[in-house]
Parts: sequence; C-alpha cells; structure tokens
Amino acid sequence: MKDGRHTCKSCSNEFVGSYCNVCGEKVLTPGDKSFKSIFNSVLLTITFSDSKFIRTLWQVLRKPGTVARDFAAGKRVKNISPMSLFFCA
Repeated sequence: MKDGRHTCKSCSNEFVGSYCNVCGEKVLTPGDKSFKSIFNSVLLTITFSDSKFIRTLWQVLRKPGTVARDFAAGKRVKNISPMSLFFCA
C-alpha cells in the first residue's frame, strides 16, 4: 500500500482509491468492521436481497466453508457476508 495504492483481494488488480476499478471491491477500514456497520449491512441485505443471496446460498450448499473463507480473506464482491446469510436464511 505505497502512495495510496492497493491490491484487490478479489481480482489482484492494483488501484488507487477506496474501490477497485475492475470489480468494485471496497478497501476495508477499521470502521467497516464495527457493530454498527455490520448491523447496517445485515439490514440492507434483508431488505434488498438480490442474486448475491441465491449465489451465496448455492455456494454454501455446494462447497461449505468457502464463503466464510473468502469473506475472511477480504473477497466480498461475489457473495453476501456469512452473518447476513445467517439472518436471511
């Protein structure tokens, strides 16, 4: 992370800023890991469920553990968070 440059954990693209210009992955800050931020994310997932929910549910049923492993590694574009999936399902 020299000079504000980041490497995307989802697609390995190097970029400057808060979002990857290839896949849209957000660079996480300590505030993104707060209870308020997580609660807000869960609330948005419940009210605005889209294809990510179905894709994540299918991934959990097909390959258990991969969603949680990807989420912990910072790959969050393709799936919803495991906590949000827990509250939705």
